[in-house]
Amino acid sequence: MRFRNDLKVLAEVLEERDPSGTRPVVIMTQDEGRFGRISDLRTCWAPKGVRPKIARQIVRTFVHVYAAVCVGLGKMKDFKDYFVIMLVNGAGWHRSGRFKIPENIRLIYQPSHSPELNPAEHLWEELR
Repeated sequence: MRFRNDLKVLAEVLEERDPSGTRPVVIMTQDEGRFGRISDLRTCWAPKGVRPKIARQIVRTFVHVYAAVCVGLGKMKDFKDYFVIMLVNGAGWHRSGRFKIPENIRLIYQPSHSPELNPAEHLWEELR
């Protein structure tokens, strides 16, 4: 049942495409990940009767990583000559009115709380 619904959504997206378009169609998945470090040192050993001075500083450093993958072709770049159907999660920035989508890309939103449907989610497991 779920598979039939996906095919129906894909067919609707392809109907929106310019009939004179000659770009090959490719289906991609996209995800973003945040990697960070938070240091919070609290304790220190010292001999009895000595109260050590410990510098305590909380450091928050983050890096945001974005990836779009074509699982069928095994590629992550050079898709300007394709008509791209991009599967994305329901993050707010994917639905923002200020988000400019190129004319050769169509977005299909995945159901909430379903990371298992997105193959790009597994990229972060290897990196973390």
